[in-house]
Amino acid sequence: MAITAILYETGGLHYIGNLLSPLVVKWLGLPAEASVGLIAGIVRRELAVLPLLDMNLTTGQLFVGAIVALFYMPCAAVFGVLASEFSVKEAIGVGLITIFLAFTIGGVFNHLFKLIAFIF
Repeated sequence: MAITAILYETGGLHYIGNLLSPLVVKWLGLPAEASVGLIAGIVRRELAVLPLLDMNLTTGQLFVGAIVALFYMPCAAVFGVLASEFSVKEAIGVGLITIFLAFTIGGVFNHLFKLIAFIF
């Protein structure tokens, strides 16, 4: 939690959010500010969805944000357990795979919602 607070206070969290914003905005269909919440959710799980509730999002956007938060690496503590039980290399692999899958599944749902809205 301290790392997140330091990143937030120094502007590092917003810098990382800006790097992710094209992916978050274009692929996931979420506002750029949602990237900060998704990053914070890696440290503490509940911090991923709570900021989304404060934004004026559509039901589809909330659903996509929740899907991403559901499928990516649960939290930093889980990463530590994976590293101690297996290895740091495998923990990084699991983290990268889960983040990739979370963003892929979330983007697919976003584009399915757009397609359904276009059809109807």
